[in-house]
Amino acid sequence: MKLCRNVVKITKRSTSSSIGLDGTPSFDSNSVSSFDYYEEAMKKHRLLLQAQPDRMDLSIISQNGRAFDADLQLLDRVRTITFPSVPCTSLLNKQALMPHDSSGDVKLLVLSFKHYGFTVARSWLDPYMSTYHKKQSSSPTSSSHEAKKFAAIELCFFEHRFLSFAKGYVGSGVKKLVPVQHHDSTFLSFGNNLVRYSHIAITHMFSYSIICVLLQELGTKLLIPNFCTGYAYLLDKQNRIRWRGSGQAEPEEVKRMIELSRELANEEI
Repeated sequence: MKLCRNVVKITKRSTSSSIGLDGTPSFDSNSVSSFDYYEEAMKKHRLLLQAQPDRMDLSIISQNGRAFDADLQLLDRVRTITFPSVPCTSLLNKQALMPHDSSGDVKLLVLSFKHYGFTVARSWLDPYMSTYHKKQSSSPTSSSHEAKKFAAIELCFFEHRFLSFAKGYVGSGVKKLVPVQHHDSTFLSFGNNLVRYSHIAITHMFSYSIICVLLQELGTKLLIPNFCTGYAYLLDKQNRIRWRGSGQAEPEEVKRMIELSRELANEEI
């Protein structure tokens, strides 16, 4: 993941807890109805995307990669959206559709498109992993159960399709940056190589309709304002987005994320 060099001007992060996207309805990060205007915002954001296809603004680095403030409450499960399933390959060379193929009542999914985004995304992932996936010799059974209940997924996107032909080389580079115990939960996806899936059979009893979007479409779907930074999402068992964070995590934000993950685990479906 190379640090972006082509700088394209985009709307700067506002001082309030919201995402400003060139006139699109902004999100109130503290409200459970943050996705009230999702459809309208997505249409306008798609137009913005066409005008500024890369959505890369290096000035976000001076803001600690903060595209928006982390949510303080869980997003409403009825109003929110489902995270699109993405075809990818783990650092152990296993193919998967993420987050669809993952298990767990709660899933922290972090994603990045550039090296800088990769570094800041781990500021959310590492404390989550140390909380739920730490080895406890005194109670290994309890620790294992909690690790399965609170899943973690890291998605590293590469926007150039030709890099998929050097998947082994690219993967070896990422492996050096990721602890060995996290290799099975770290996945690589090559932007233009993403394909659309529909009606993929999960068992002989039923099938799911899964839409895997192209890299640019993924950014539009998730209303990602900048590809240079990293993002974190708490997903429920149905892979619905229930919380969002971006950039370098602050200690209080990490604490709140852990609290909300426990709240989400105890939520009645």
